[in-house]
Amino acid sequence: MDEMTEGDIEKNQNAEDEEAFSELRSEILQKVALSRPICYDSYNICELIADSKLAKFSIQMLQNICEHFDIPITDIKVKGKAPYIERLITFGKKCTCQGKV
Repeated sequence: MDEMTEGDIEKNQNAEDEEAFSELRSEILQKVALSRPICYDSYNICELIADSKLAKFSIQMLQNICEHFDIPITDIKVKGKAPYIERLITFGKKCTCQGKV
């Protein structure tokens, strides 16, 4: 029978390394993914989104929440809470509890 060449061995090792890397990457992404609930300070953001209660916060507080979660807001030029609330709602859709709160 044919023996494996050095090139074949290297290809097999590369394939095994790639598979191991892929599994590790998936595991890491799962661990760092947003999980229920998204909280800021003592506030359950998921619950506030579900109950449409983000508007109770001041603009400054909404900005602080966005900044805490690295949600870009520097491009917001419109006055008011709406742009911040929209971004927080979009961010909240990434949580595993989406649709379950």
